[in-house]
This record gives sequence, C-alpha cells and structure tokens, in this order.
Amino acid sequence: MIKIKYFLICILGVLILGAILGVRFKNIQIVNVYEKIRTLSQDSSEIVVYRNNGGATTDFGIVVRYEKPFLPGMLIKRDLFSLYHVEDVILNFDSPDTINIDSIIFTSPQYRSDYMKNDPEIIEGKKIKIY
Repeated sequence: MIKIKYFLICILGVLILGAILGVRFKNIQIVNVYEKIRTLSQDSSEIVVYRNNGGATTDFGIVVRYEKPFLPGMLIKRDLFSLYHVEDVILNFDSPDTINIDSIIFTSPQYRSDYMKNDPEIIEGKKIKIY
C-alpha cells in the first residue's frame, strides 16, 4: 500500500511539474533547421532538396538527399551532396539512376566566385549517380 502511495505521489509530481514547465515555455518558437524546398519523385523514391538555416550568425546552405520508404513511417536517407552559401539548387533526372544539376543559386555573386575558384566537384551540369 505504501509503494502505491509513493508511486501516485511521484506521478502527480511529474504531472504538476510538466504543467508548470508547459505554461512557462509556452511561447518558445521552434525553428525548423531543414526546410524542404523541392522534391523530384521517381517510382517509390524521391530526391529532396532541403535548405538548412543555422540561425542569425550563419548563411543558408542546401542538402540534397535520396529518400526511399523502407517501412511505413521509416525512410532510408542518403545525402548526395551539400553546399554552403547556397539558397537553392535546380535538379532534374538525367536517367532513372542519375540526376543533373541544372543551376546552383548562391546567396551572393561573391560566394559563387569564391566557390568556383577552388575547382569544386559539384558544379552546374554535373551528373550525380543516385544509387
């Protein structure tokens, strides 16, 4: 009987603490770090372009991922590439297992110039194997 009493007191304490913290932190806004901006679908898989946002002290970047359903509610994800100082990237399917980068939209012309000086691997016109 005493164990049940302590158990109920603990549960009540957790509920009260949760209610207090819920009221206190009610106005906190959660920022979505990865914003889905484009999706290319093919069969049951997708190529998804995400814009990442690290907050006020960082610039935008993009992550391009291959996503395929595994089980209901579960995806197999694989990063194909990512770029910093980039707002968007335009892609299309070149073949069933290859995507083509049509355009890379940098956040400023200076970042494009700096990026191209370094002989980058990811450039416009590049074909990337998905599998």
